[in-house]
Amino acid sequence: GGRLIADAPPGELKKRVRIGDVIRIRFEGDVDKQVCTLPGVLDCVLGDGEAKVTIHDTGTLDPVIRCFSKITDICMTQPDLEDVFLEFAKGEVASQ
Repeated sequence: GGRLIADAPPGELKKRVRIGDVIRIRFEGDVDKQVCTLPGVLDCVLGDGEAKVTIHDTGTLDPVIRCFSKITDICMTQPDLEDVFLEFAKGEVASQ
């Protein structure tokens, strides 16, 4: 049998695991490397003309955007319940 590891509304569960919103940015020109160390940035991967920045909440979005000289495309995705489940499951396995 299974075991209940979390019981709360979906929004609350998402806040608990703190996996954040993912911003995918395509850009031209320069990027301020400090984007990766801004408060509220949980993860940051900079590539050639592309970036993937994970933020704690949308309040971090403006400072992130200001780090890019010219954005050509931007897309933000929020974690779904499957992402939340996987994070809880990882934590459960680690605690055993």
